[in-house]
Amino acid sequence: MSKWKELDQTLNKYLRLASFPIAVKLLEDDQELSRINFLKRPKKKLALCQIFSYSRYYGWTIGFT
Repeated sequence: MSKWKELDQTLNKYLRLASFPIAVKLLEDDQELSRINFLKRPKKKLALCQIFSYSRYYGWTIGFT
């Protein structure tokens, strides 16, 4: 078993997460954002907490500026 998979199983075992964790990556410009596959861009303004909730609930990769 890989080190990361083992670490994931250990964290899930002890933390008993209700959903999977999400990550945030800050990019330099819009060109980097456009190279990401399966990216969803919200059409309307959303609060930061809404973006995190959508990402967690639906499993989406969301990009915003």
